[in-house]
Parts: sequence; structure tokens; C-alpha cells
Amino acid sequence: MATIDSPWFETNWRFAENAKDLVRMMDENFNRDLFFFSNSMLKEKEVDQISEALGRNTGLNALSLASNNFGPTSTACFASGLTMNHSVMYLSFSFNKIGDEGAKAFGEMLKCNTTLSYLSLGGNEIGDDGIVAIADGLRDNHSLACLKLYTNKISDVGASFLANALSDNDTLVYLDLNNNNVGDIGAQALLASLENNNCLCELRISNNQISNQDTAESISNLLERNHNEQKKAFIDALSSDNVAPWRRYKLMIIGEARAGKTSTVRSLLQLPYREDWESTVGADLTQIETSASQTKWMESNSEHVEFTAKFAAQHALKTLTRSKVKNSTLKSSIRRSVANRVRETQNTKGDTESSQEDFVKQFDTKLLVKARSEKDNLIFSIWDYGGQQVFYTLHHLFMTKQGVYIIVFDMLQFVCQRTNSLHRMKFWIDSVTLHAPDALLLIVGAFADKVRTQTEIRSIEVSLKELLKTRKKQAIENTIDSLCYFPLNNRTGYGIENIRGTIAQAALGHEFVKQQVPLRWVRLLDKMLETEQKEKHWISLTAVRNMAKKVGMTSYNELIFMLKRFREFGIVVHFSNTETLREVVFLDPKWLINQICKVIRDKKVHGFNEKEFEKVGLADDLRQLSENGLATRDLFEYVWGKSEIDFLIDLMRQTMLLSDWKFTGQNEYIIPSLLTDHELEEVFSGPSFFFDFSTTILPPGLFHRIVCLCSSYSGKLKSEPPQLSRTCASFWFGNRVRIQLKEEKDCIRVTLQESKNASFALFIVRSMFGKVKEEIMGENIGWVLKLQTSENEYMTFEEAKSKRKQVMPWFSKVEDTSSEQREYMENFIIASNE
Repeated sequence: MATIDSPWFETNWRFAENAKDLVRMMDENFNRDLFFFSNSMLKEKEVDQISEALGRNTGLNALSLASNNFGPTSTACFASGLTMNHSVMYLSFSFNKIGDEGAKAFGEMLKCNTTLSYLSLGGNEIGDDGIVAIADGLRDNHSLACLKLYTNKISDVGASFLANALSDNDTLVYLDLNNNNVGDIGAQALLASLENNNCLCELRISNNQISNQDTAESISNLLERNHNEQKKAFIDALSSDNVAPWRRYKLMIIGEARAGKTSTVRSLLQLPYREDWESTVGADLTQIETSASQTKWMESNSEHVEFTAKFAAQHALKTLTRSKVKNSTLKSSIRRSVANRVRETQNTKGDTESSQEDFVKQFDTKLLVKARSEKDNLIFSIWDYGGQQVFYTLHHLFMTKQGVYIIVFDMLQFVCQRTNSLHRMKFWIDSVTLHAPDALLLIVGAFADKVRTQTEIRSIEVSLKELLKTRKKQAIENTIDSLCYFPLNNRTGYGIENIRGTIAQAALGHEFVKQQVPLRWVRLLDKMLETEQKEKHWISLTAVRNMAKKVGMTSYNELIFMLKRFREFGIVVHFSNTETLREVVFLDPKWLINQICKVIRDKKVHGFNEKEFEKVGLADDLRQLSENGLATRDLFEYVWGKSEIDFLIDLMRQTMLLSDWKFTGQNEYIIPSLLTDHELEEVFSGPSFFFDFSTTILPPGLFHRIVCLCSSYSGKLKSEPPQLSRTCASFWFGNRVRIQLKEEKDCIRVTLQESKNASFALFIVRSMFGKVKEEIMGENIGWVLKLQTSENEYMTFEEAKSKRKQVMPWFSKVEDTSSEQREYMENFIIASNE
């Protein structure tokens, strides 16, 4: 038979030395902290302070106030505070002096509280009158799983009322009535209640006045029946190909550097404000759990959890009913069914069944208790993207079509620098529209304490509303403040509860969260993450396909679709744009981001440790990287290690973050996003064309990826070395074609040194843009190609095709290019990164 320990979850007690210390710790609102304050004689004023703090608190998980001076009046005050609390799951209130009046206060609290799972009221001189009130509270309560009433004054009357409550209650699995005055009549009432209760699995009634051993044995049998029925439901859930909504969503925090993004994440997690918090490198990942009924967001444990067991437990709950069960017949049939299921599992050969047997061994009543408490939970993967410009080229690799995008801006800066702030806000809104046109969008105004007048707040509202007029369906409104954005003071937490609740409600209403996930997907994910536990951060698609077969998934298309969904959930990263990238599944997205950002970083904000590189003889290598964007293989080997260097170089090559530098004969690589701003030695004045993004958005990183492709192509043709800066670059394509690229406000302009072979240059660059769109940026990116005419005006490419003669030389025959150049052009092997 299952037993339930106290408490049922890992505890990490923080000790409060006195009432004042406890109140302070509650008000600090540390998330997941568990406070312990015991064996003290509290004054009435101190009780009032604790109760008020409990009502304010939103982050406390567990509290022990055992062996204190709580009497009926102070208990009523405390229970009132607990009624307002939506975070405490564990409460030890044993060995106080609450009596019947205090128990009545707890009974009223149970009618309203939706989060408490464990309540210990042992040793509190509670008699039948108090138990009547607690029993009444249990009828309306749908969260409490463990109730300890040992060492009180409960007689047959109180036990009978508890028995009646058990007939209606569907959450309590553990009840401790040890050391009371319950006799045979009360025991018979408890036995009768179990006929209609399939939830309670442990009932402790020793050291009472029960003389009828048959009654005690029958109670034990029914408890065992309940346990077996729950186990059967769990096994049935594992055995079938069930589907259920996973209720996961991805939150992506974006915005300018130093706008308050990381502080906003800390506020969401109820962590204290940090003035000295360092800005994010690349992106930071956090997983949290919450529910629509709570304002508490709890950071999930980083340790691996068996998703299959949790998923099956959730599904098992749906099959368990409170209908009356015939004791003898059903008890034996369930016992036989469980035995047969386990025997079938043990006798059937194959990895699928063997894996199922492992999950069956994991079954514990606590698993269902936890599943019941989490049945309405939402799981958010929070991605906090670095705001420095150097990281923009990485963002689109990890931005997904589904999720909630949270744009954080500085309200004071918006008021003081309105024009620039509007331009930057438009950039972020357009970026979301480009990558995720249907995703939800929420705008947070940080540093709300710096903007003091309603006039300023409303002026921001007017400006933002104009920007959001094309995103009305996706933009989440602040209904409480009647604004299109959410003012937030991260120092005090003002506005954060509104943001938490709004995000949870919006996510719950989104169709993506409601989509059904098959159990076989979850089982496959567990198998994949077992690989991560072996410190393998990525796995081949071939290995995943082999795992998929073991859980009964044979369709390749289903596998790819599953990985796409897991990416949108924020669990794994899988790029499907090219055949090479498709062959890798990243199990630890944070590891991938960290590795890339060991090289791509803002040297002013997240600079390298120059002394460290000097010690290992790489000072010149680091200087070359910082000044010219050129990385040596030796530098990569130092920051990444030998085991991962080839894999990571190829990954950055495939994602067009770097290109092989074939102009020096050394093992070097150009990383365009690290180039510095400076003027080139020569400015070309020949014919030009440009890719116009004025009606859409010029995606960050597009120019640098074109530079990667041009560098690769030029190097393959053994051309002269290019000249490069952050926003401008000159390339030779062979010996006769030379072009200059320049990134401007809303376009990328291409200017030739001379008109000869202009059609060849046009074709090459057009093909490169197409390659970046297809393999990296995605289908939503768009532009208008415009060609310079002989009258020095510009005409769209489509219009120019119908007027070829007027727009020479763009449509002349390619005569002077070498056979090698023509082969590259005709076969579209343009900077193919092989």
C-alpha cells in the first residue's frame, strides 16, 4: 500500500528567528522558499502581522507554525490571511491551542482555498464541533490531499461527519486520525464512506477505541482497492495511445538593451530586484509553472522529470470516478487486472513494453496527488533575448511562430526620446510580425516610477496605439488600466500581478495551448532527454528515428511535425530548413546559445578576458577577432574544446553566422556580425540595384548573411580578398566582376565597379537573397528589387523584365564570365558551405 511522507515535496527550510523576521521574509516574496518558524510564544500583535503578510504574499510554498501560541482568536485571523493566499501548498499548524473555534476558521478557509495540499492540525484540542466545520470545508475543497488530525478529541460523532464529507470529496488521499476517541460506530461510518470513495488510499486510525477488527480489516481492503484502481488507471493510460493538451507555451522577452527585460523576468518569478544585474548574453532560458487561478509563477526544477509518468497520471485522473464501488467483486477484479497488466508487461518482449514496465514501477499515489494539484497548470518556457545589436543576428534562429512575445521598453526614455523610441518600437513590432504574424503580443513599459504624470502615460498610449493598429487581433490589452501596454515598476513589483494573470489567461484561451499531444510523443521526449542526462547536448535525427520506432512512431512526417511542435513549446531546437541542419536535434537550447555566444558577443558589454587569452598565446587571435571579425581555429578550439569544435563550426556555417576565409591559406573564419563600422577605401560609382524593404522590415542579420555567402563564393573563385565593415563590403567574383554591398535604413544596395557582367552580378546576388530567405529567414521575409536605368532612375525588377532594352546592362548576355563562374551560377552552387 502506498504511503505519503510529510511533506510530499522537497523542502529547503529557511528559518525565521522571530515574528518580525518571518514577516520580512514573507514580504520579500521569495519564490519556492519554505519558511520555518516554530516553538515560540507569539503575541497577538505578531499574529496579526503574520496573517496580514500571508494575505499579501504570492510566492510562499510552505510554512510551519507548529508549537506556537495560536489560540482560537489568533487562528481565525491567520486562517483569514490564508483564505487570501494562492501560493501556500504545505502548512504545519500542529500543537497549537486552536480548539473548536480555531478549527471552524480553518473549515471556512478550506471552502475558499484552492492551493493547499497538506494541512497538519494534530495536537490542537479539536473536538467534534470543530471537526464538523472541517468536514463541511472538505465538501467544497478540491485541493487538499493530506489532512492530519492526530492527537485531538475526535469521537464517533466527528468521525461520522468526516465520513460523510469523504463521500463527496475527490482529492483527499491521506487522513490521519491516530490518537483520538473514535470507536466502532465512527469506524463503521468511515467504512461506509469508502464504498463511494476511490480516492483515499491511507487512513490512520490506531490508538483509538475501535474493537471490531473486521471493520478495521475491511477499511484496509477498501484502501487497497483504491490504490489498485488508481494504479490500474495509470497503467491503462500508459497502455493506450491517449492524447491530451500539454498546456505549454513559450514566452519570448525582447526589446532594447537595458530596457529592463531581465528585471521583468525576475519580477515574473517573484525574485528580488537587482540593481547590479548583468545584461543577458545571447538569450537566457527559464521554465516556470503556474495556473490561471494563481498569481504565483514557480520556477521548475532543472532536474529531468519523467514527462510520460506525469502525462499518464493526468490522464488517469480523468478515468477515476467517485461512483459507488462494490467491495468484494471490484476489489478482486481490479487486483486481477493490475496483476495481469504487469504480468503482460513483464512477459512481452520489446523496448516499448520494457519502457512501460519502468513507468509502472514509478507509480505512487503521490504521483496522482501531484497530477491533481497540477491539472490546471500552465508551463511557460521563458526566453529572455539579449538586447545588444550583435545578438540580433541570432534572434530569428530561436524565435518561433507560436507563443507570447513580450516587448519591454523604458517608459522614461520613451518620453524623453520619443522619435527614436517610436522607431525602435516599430522595429520590434515589425520583427514579431515578420517571424510570427499570428503570435500574441504584450507590451511592457518598465521604469513606470520614472514617469509620474497621467499626461505622459496617456501620451505613450496614443503613440503605441497607432503602431499597434495593424496588430489589434494579436495585441493583448491592459484592461485594468485601459491601456494598450502594461506599466511596470520592477523595484516595487507594481503592475506585475496584472501582467502574470493577463499572460496566463491569454495563453489558456489560445488554440495552440489546447492542441492535443499523443502519449507516444511524450514517451519519445523522455527517451531523448535521457540522452541529455548523459551530458549529450544534441542528438542525430537518425538516433531519434530509432527511438521513435521503439515507442510505436513509424511515420517520418509525424516525427518532423512533433519536433516542430517541441521547438514551439521551447523544449528542443530543431532546424528543418536544410538537409544538413535537419539531421541535428538540440536537446539543450541553452547550451547551444551559450556556445555560440562564447564567440558572438558585444565586446563593450560582455568583453573577453584578454589576460586569459594572453596566457594561452591567443592574444593576437583575440585582437583579430575583435578588430576584423576573423576567428582562427585555435581560438575556437580554446573556447569550445576539441570534442565540439568541428560540429559547432559547421553549425555556424550552415546557419550563415560565419564563412570560411579562403584568402590567406590559414584556418580562419569570418564572422560578419563582429565587424566594426568604418569607411571602405574605395566607393564604387557604377550601376546599382537595391533590395527595398521600406514597406516591410529589413531583418537583422540579413546583410551579414549575404556577406557570408559573398565571402564563400568569392573565396571559391580564388578572388582577391574583400574589404569588409559592419554595414558595407566590397567583393571580387573572379577577375572581372566586383560589387559593393551597403546596408542602408530600409534597403541593401548593390553597386558595381563597372557595368560589364552586370547581369551575372545581378543573378548571383538575387540567388543569394533567395537562399537566405529559403534556408534561414523564412517565407515571410519580402522585398522589392529595383534596378537602376540608363536615366539614373530605378525600376522594379518585374517592370524591367518587360523593358529589357531600356534597363541595360542588367539583361545582357553573360559572355565574359569564366566557365567555372558559369558552372556555379547555372547549378545554384552559390556559397553552399560544403
